[in-house]
Amino acid sequence: FFEAAVDYRFLNDDGRSHFHGRGLVRVRNAGGPTLGASSSFRLFPDWLPFLLQAEGDAYWQQPAGLGKGDLETSVRTALTASHFRRIGPKTHHVPTFSVFGRYLSMEDDGGYGPGRVDRDIHTDYKQDHRFGLRLSDALSHRPWLDTLWRIGGRVALNENLNPLEPDHIRLTAEWRQALGDIFLQGRYRFTHYFADGDRDDSADEHRIGGEIVWEKRIGRTHRLEIGLDLSHEFPSDETLGAFRFAWHFDRGRGYRDFRDAEVGFKDLRSRKRHRWPGP
Repeated sequence: FFEAAVDYRFLNDDGRSHFHGRGLVRVRNAGGPTLGASSSFRLFPDWLPFLLQAEGDAYWQQPAGLGKGDLETSVRTALTASHFRRIGPKTHHVPTFSVFGRYLSMEDDGGYGPGRVDRDIHTDYKQDHRFGLRLSDALSHRPWLDTLWRIGGRVALNENLNPLEPDHIRLTAEWRQALGDIFLQGRYRFTHYFADGDRDDSADEHRIGGEIVWEKRIGRTHRLEIGLDLSHEFPSDETLGAFRFAWHFDRGRGYRDFRDAEVGFKDLRSRKRHRWPGP
């Protein structure tokens, strides 16, 4: 498929609130195009020791084809609380608590045929998990300014919210490296799905992947990004690839409106930006 998106980000002057909105259109080989909209609002008030985030997204598609059949819809909302805890000058971890709920207009595959329904509209997993709760933690270590290591873990509960009957557990490992204008990432993800009311047998899933991104500053008000992302999943033996082209109209604000999690090595990139010559 081909996807085009427009993003808007804004960090308040006091640094305690952040907004990110996105609109997209996705053209697929099979089925009609998908329209999507998402937004997130992050708040870190003085009177709370943790950060709050409210987010939501909505998608629309006619799987039978543009102008044909029913218009299918999915809507998701989530509320997250997280706390940044520094362990040392180069190490920190972020425990996170999240609850979510979703609405799907489709109760099953709708008989549309394979590949016609966008995964943001409906999957069997989404159908069986309309709401839930997730607990996670991520430990990050930055031995050098241009290197980052991160490991994480997550437990996701089923709709009954019984902590003794989780839906799955997930472990992740990530490496990031900055090389001038090139940024590299390698990652691994392991997920164990427990047998439950929606799944007769337990199952394991492994995914390895990597990304390379090159960026170029265009004067002091624009920035170009080109990236390639590849991943392989087993035992399904599925390989995914994505080529990304992004043009940032930052009006001279640089990386100010980006969260640290959205852009790697934000501090290094910001310092380098001030050394780039103007137009």
